[in-house]
Amino acid sequence: MNLSMKRCGPPDSLRRYVKRILPLAVAVAGASLLGGCAHSFVETRIGPDGGWKRKAEFRVAAADQQKGPESIGMNPSLKLEDFFVLPSGPGWKVKKAAESGQKVYTVERTLRPGEELEGDVVLKGEAAKSPNRLSNRVSIHRAGLDLWEYREVLRWTGEKPKAEEMIPEPEMARVIKKSLPPALANDEDARRMGRLFTGEMIKVLFGPPEPMFEQILFNPAFASLQMSRQLGRALPAALAREFGNRLTPAERAAVARRFIREASDMMSQTQKKVKSRADPMSQAQPSSNSMPLTLTFSVRLPGKVVATNGLTDPLENTVSWSLYDFAVALDGEVTLRAVCKVDAPQGGKKAAE
Repeated sequence: MNLSMKRCGPPDSLRRYVKRILPLAVAVAGASLLGGCAHSFVETRIGPDGGWKRKAEFRVAAADQQKGPESIGMNPSLKLEDFFVLPSGPGWKVKKAAESGQKVYTVERTLRPGEELEGDVVLKGEAAKSPNRLSNRVSIHRAGLDLWEYREVLRWTGEKPKAEEMIPEPEMARVIKKSLPPALANDEDARRMGRLFTGEMIKVLFGPPEPMFEQILFNPAFASLQMSRQLGRALPAALAREFGNRLTPAERAAVARRFIREASDMMSQTQKKVKSRADPMSQAQPSSNSMPLTLTFSVRLPGKVVATNGLTDPLENTVSWSLYDFAVALDGEVTLRAVCKVDAPQGGKKAAE
């Protein structure tokens, strides 16, 4: 059993994630580490002159690793091509391998300063509805005399969640109503608040930059602290955007605090229910096409990182992001961004050495 594998596939219904987000997160967290999975790791290295190198690695469990009780619901004939549109053609160096029970497809490419790249991370969708459900575009450009900016945009091109699908199940709806001040305790505002809270929960659970999806089961105490911290930052700002001056800053903080407390209690109860079932993994296996894919991105910059929305390693001047592809569906687009400062413009040096 390879515990680095994740169990996933193209989603056949976004409603499943939106309507049952917490029970799904708890139930799937265990199963996701046990079965076969397709996932990608993309690395970008930027040179002082703005030239850059791109390396993308795509993995899926080999057929002989997709058998047994740990991969219930998996199709043993799944291939990388079932999940990704694999990069190939002029400019790409391609390597195919098998290691640690996985099929691995690796591509590398060198790009000139100012050159952009599009479509080297493309996820397949349901052919009848949308051939592809996610694609990307990446650029490296100057943001000032001594600044370089990395920008990668992930766009969702598949089925998007409808507004009515963002209304939570009754249990979560009760949590939301308990969080509201009397002035907003009406059905219309409760629905608006429900969509807002559900959206923020999805971002925290599925990333980027650091999804809490699996931590919920394996380190629930730390997951609770992390979710509280992230939601504590995100919810007051989201409430300000949604309701403006109908809520004072103190009221926004109070609403967020009550919601986080109630949601944490509900999550604990959900964990107990899922763990007490004879087969908790069965809750996460409606079909072999029902799980999200994991995407990881890393960029090494030629100078000190001065701005980013990712996770920074200051010793290596690298920034990383991890997310489940469903996180992109919520807003339709996710941007990964990092800016670094170099000592001075340097021309003529080789890129990304």
